Amino acid sequence: MPGMLRKSTFRMIGTAVGALAAVVLTAVFPQDRSAFLFTIVAWASACTFLSTLLRNFAAYAAILAGYTLIIVVSTSIAAPDQAATGRTLRRTPSLPATLGRSPIRPPRVL
Repeated sequence: MPGMLRKSTFRMIGTAVGALAAVVLTAVFPQDRSAFLFTIVAWASACTFLSTLLRNFAAYAAILAGYTLIIVVSTSIAAPDQAATGRTLRRTPSLPATLGRSPIRPPRVL
């Protein structure tokens, strides 16, 4: 698999995991702000630690999962019902870029 396609795949995985974690945390802690913030810090710390154990694009996906959660929940702290919308807006730009890449290239015209 070419390097750019591999990186895009790991980018999509990291973004999806972080966005899913954001929605789950928002659903689990709807009224307890201090536990919500503590869990965000614990998630980001766990993702950072995991990235030190992994290599290359897998480490990139772990870091991406950590800060995607922070980006999505930062918009949902004031309005928890908007967590799913933030997740969708965060993931939308990376999905077509990943799916649009193909290992099969069209023939070049000289």
